[in-house]
Amino acid sequence: MNIPPSSLSTFHREKKASVAGNVTSNLIFSPDGKRLVTGNEDGGTDNKSGVVTVWEVAGKKKHAERKGHSEPIRFLAFTPGGKKLVSASADGTLLAWDFAKLVKGKPE
Repeated sequence: MNIPPSSLSTFHREKKASVAGNVTSNLIFSPDGKRLVTGNEDGGTDNKSGVVTVWEVAGKKKHAERKGHSEPIRFLAFTPGGKKLVSASADGTLLAWDFAKLVKGKPE
């Protein structure tokens, strides 16, 4: 079955996976399908709880990451149009990231 990444822009699943040594239950494709965003749930091997990480799908490598929450990330979604990535955390915070700046590794 071929599902276009754009149809998965608000996809959320309560399954856990390990990505580069960090546990995540939050995976979302960017609207253009070129990037995968993960929200770390635990400290993993490098204590990255609360970190949003952007991965290049084609190159299968980490592109950028930013810590914004003090506790695990529970949900990720893109706003309509894909300009903002929203992350929600167990710490009770909701952050709206400028996705273009996040991808470029620039601070908010």
